[in-house]
Amino acid sequence: MARIGRLDEYEPEHESWSAYVERVELFMIANDVDDTKQVATLLTAMGASTYRLLRDLVQPLKPKDKTFSEIVSILQAHFENKELIKAERLRFQRRVQKPDKTISQYVDELAEYAAKCDFGASFEDALRDRFVNGLQNEACQKRLLSEDALTFARAVEIALSLEETAQEPQQPRKTTLSMAPVIKHPTHFQSKPDAEEFFRNGGFECPCCPFIAKENYAFKVHTDTHIRNAVRHEGYFISKCSKPCRSAAHFHCLYCSQTLVRREQFARHVAGCPNTEPSVAASSPLPPSLFVAAGPTSPPCAALVTQSPPAPPSPLVAPKPPIVILVAKSLVSTPCSADPVTFEPPPKLQKKGENAKKKKNEKVICPDCGLALNKRNVKTHFQRRHAPKIDIITEDQLN
Repeated sequence: MARIGRLDEYEPEHESWSAYVERVELFMIANDVDDTKQVATLLTAMGASTYRLLRDLVQPLKPKDKTFSEIVSILQAHFENKELIKAERLRFQRRVQKPDKTISQYVDELAEYAAKCDFGASFEDALRDRFVNGLQNEACQKRLLSEDALTFARAVEIALSLEETAQEPQQPRKTTLSMAPVIKHPTHFQSKPDAEEFFRNGGFECPCCPFIAKENYAFKVHTDTHIRNAVRHEGYFISKCSKPCRSAAHFHCLYCSQTLVRREQFARHVAGCPNTEPSVAASSPLPPSLFVAAGPTSPPCAALVTQSPPAPPSPLVAPKPPIVILVAKSLVSTPCSADPVTFEPPPKLQKKGENAKKKKNEKVICPDCGLALNKRNVKTHFQRRHAPKIDIITEDQLN
């Protein structure tokens, strides 16, 4: 009679001992193995490593001197120890979907860990609860929690359909900024950090500060505080860094290597980082040589300046049409004129001492903020109001 089925060696990392014994019993029933040969069949099929372990557990006797039920009980007490089961269940409860894992890969990983936990009749419920709680997509979680009488199979079916919908191509949003690539830093979060990724040397190390938590929940509570106090920008939570990269707590920019200490100053910097601004020359409809700078007496509205081209070299060449140039709006409050405006070259500077009193009281308008000031105070005004601010706590300033 031909043998039915195949009995592989026992592998503790892939299968529980109880499940393996069930397969052995089914194999012996299918092949009509006699009761006197059950011990020999089990010892032959279990493999060298399991047999060596059994010999150590039954010394000074030999495994063949034990009955089938005794061998099963001895190995079950070893492989399915309650303390080991608690440890496996703890590992199972820590499983969450990694950002680079699909729903199918996440389900396979959960099933592998659950097989070692001896859940018994509550196997399906434990899988369903861990699956829903560990999902990366919060919208999918809310959708599953709204289901009545949700089973594990139904939860997987809904999650797969939502994942497939999310992967459909979407129209890119139009933007006026040429966004720079993001410089990823451990303090930049797009979602809550996974504690398992920061487990080092028996503790959970915070990516933002020197704090080390002994328990998973303590790490989550601590990092939630960082995210709650972070600066939000373009879908990122930028937390304050207290690592020794600087002497004071600081923020790391998303687009450049600059670090800033003050929260308000950093929020302004990251919102207008130079790496995210478009090029003015590339977006200009006219070449730079055609722009004319407006003088202090320019009208407040845009004016058309007509510039005549040079005379044609010969009578056979038709004259070129005049070039129309758009002059930027000035901040000087003078009446607007519909007539074309031409600009004369600025007058030469007067020598020192001429009309000193008149020059002292001469008013000018700041082209950046529109503030009226004395001409002698223009330089000081620009240094105080419009010069780029320098962080005095940077390392360059302290050295």
